[in-house]
Amino acid sequence: MRTLKFLLLSFLVAVTSHAQRAPRLDPEQDVKVAFNKGAVVVTVPEGAHLKKSFMAVTLKSKPGSVKVGLLPKTTGVDELGDPVWHGAVRIPVTGEGLNGEVQLEVQYQPCTEGEGGVCFPPTTQLLRVKAGEIPAGKATEKIETKVEGKVEALPLPAPAAAAAVPAPTAPERQGLFLALILVFLAGMGASLTPCVYPMIPITMAII
Repeated sequence: MRTLKFLLLSFLVAVTSHAQRAPRLDPEQDVKVAFNKGAVVVTVPEGAHLKKSFMAVTLKSKPGSVKVGLLPKTTGVDELGDPVWHGAVRIPVTGEGLNGEVQLEVQYQPCTEGEGGVCFPPTTQLLRVKAGEIPAGKATEKIETKVEGKVEALPLPAPAAAAAVPAPTAPERQGLFLALILVFLAGMGASLTPCVYPMIPITMAII
């Protein structure tokens, strides 16, 4: 009877450990990348997530250029506090001057969850899309005004130029030079304290 209870308990522990173990994941095969309705869609399987900090879409082919829109709101954070997505992530993309087949490089970092979960290195997949499927970027914004019953488009005013930063004066330069000398002398004095003596043999051995 005791043997039966021991075997049953061992079986339950094994099942529980297996259920909590992180799922296996192939960063390239299990993470799906597609283009749908003007957005790159990256889908990660259940039990895994994608880090926001490593998500990027760049144009590899020529000619033209692409621009990535606002990323969707994240669905949670990982154990390090970094924002992550679960499931599918839609990344809006617009383009200008594209022609023929467009090649997009989609970068992402998948991580598995649960006991033994790991984060894989950032992975890149090549996505081929027809130029006509990528929406065109917005033209330069204009202000419309009515003049004698006619509508005229006027360009937006240019942003004000940044204020020039004044160059440091002679007294400020002298003060900076004196501060650097004081910091150097303080470092030399700190290197003569008894606490540094045990590090001398280690430093000599490394050299």
